[in-house]
Amino acid sequence: MRQRARPDLGKDLNNRFIFTNKAMCDVLLSAADTDEPVGKDDMFFALRERQMHPDNPNWHTFGELCVNSDAVTLQNARASQFDEFGNVRGSFCFLMCARHRSSMSRAR
Repeated sequence: MRQRARPDLGKDLNNRFIFTNKAMCDVLLSAADTDEPVGKDDMFFALRERQMHPDNPNWHTFGELCVNSDAVTLQNARASQFDEFGNVRGSFCFLMCARHRSSMSRAR
């Protein structure tokens, strides 16, 4: 059985990516490489996907029905786990996400 790499990321306090790994770029963001997400937020990639497929409202819905896990993690000042789901490139995606405050930096 082949194990897939897990998406990994870090964000600043404004919810912009400060790093992502290749799995995050390939699976969720459809980013060209690991440098493209730096300085951008989740919505940049969600809106880009939706604009490329305006005839399909279900093309990218990931995260729409989920709590704002970044804000909750910062507010609680402790690690938390969330179930996040929605469509990515027209296919359903479900992730169990662990959020750690240490992965949210004051980097600019």
